[in-house]
Order: sequence, then C-alpha cells, then structure tokens
Amino acid sequence: KFGASTQEAITLSKSLMGVGVSSQDARTAMEEMMKTGTLGKESFQGIAKAASDAQKYVGISIEDTVKKFGALAKDPIKVLSEFTQETGYLSQAQLQLVRDLVEAGNGTEAQRVAIKLLEEGYKSMADQAKSDMSSMGVALVTLKDSTSSLWDEFKNSSAVEVALKGVKVALGILDGAVQAVVVSA
Repeated sequence: KFGASTQEAITLSKSLMGVGVSSQDARTAMEEMMKTGTLGKESFQGIAKAASDAQKYVGISIEDTVKKFGALAKDPIKVLSEFTQETGYLSQAQLQLVRDLVEAGNGTEAQRVAIKLLEEGYKSMADQAKSDMSSMGVALVTLKDSTSSLWDEFKNSSAVEVALKGVKVALGILDGAVQAVVVSA
C-alpha cells in the first residue's frame, strides 16, 4: 500500500532532512510503514517526523511508533483511546470525532483524521519532553543527531562539505550550552 517508486521514496526521505529527521530515521520509518501494509506515502512525512522526534526526545523506538500508526487501520478508536490513557495528549472531543466518523461509515476519513491526531499527540509528547530537558540535554541530542546525519552523509553521498557544516553548527550549539552552564555555576 505504500505506493511510492524508488525515486519518490528517496525524495520523500530527503525532504525530511530539513525538519531534523536523519536519512537513517526516515529509512527506518519507511521500512516499518511498508511492513504494516496499511500506511501509504501520503502519510509518510508526518509519521516519520513523529517517530523520529519520539525516538530522539522520549526514547520510543521508530518501530514502535510506526506500529501504533499501522494499528489505526484495524481499530482507530482503540489505538487512540490507549494512546490517550497512556499519555493524556488527546482529548475526548478528538476521540469522539473519530468515533462519529466510524459510526457514520466513513472509515477512510476516520483513518485520515486518526493519523493526524496521533501525529499531533506524538508531536505534543516530544515537544513536552524537549522543553523539560536542560539546554545541555537538548545540545547533546542535537550533537548525537548531527553526528548520525554526518555518518549518513559520509556513507551515502559525496556531500561531505555540507555534512561538516552541520557538525560545526551542532558543535556551536553544544559550546553555547556548555558556556551557559559555566557562566551560571
């Protein structure tokens, strides 16, 4: 069901680099989405971003996040209800909207809305975790992500100069965080 040619898959994966998703994370998300058999390319960017951020800031694997999205096809109300009970990031009104769509026989729209709601829930969870981190913690996550991206660039292309610029930016962020800690001490 994913429905993307090889070139489309590469383009989709590259499009996420601008929003902080490494090519490795994008590839993992795409592979996991294909395994579900229920998620298509139209959902890729939102799901991959949610899965990458959940892994970076919350520690939930990309595989587990994508499986949760895949389970929406079987029972969106159950999946969203469980997510809401576990995290508190969706409202009863949002759950009711999906329930109403399912009861009206509009399964396609219910699936689309459920995917968007779950994306929003994961985004809220990751944003909260990130805001709860110290500046040093955020800097270390950024450094780790930049290092992974650099390694991807070395393995996958000749754009080493661009990758090195990314590392310089990450090191600048880390230096700023260290300086802030030193000044405040």
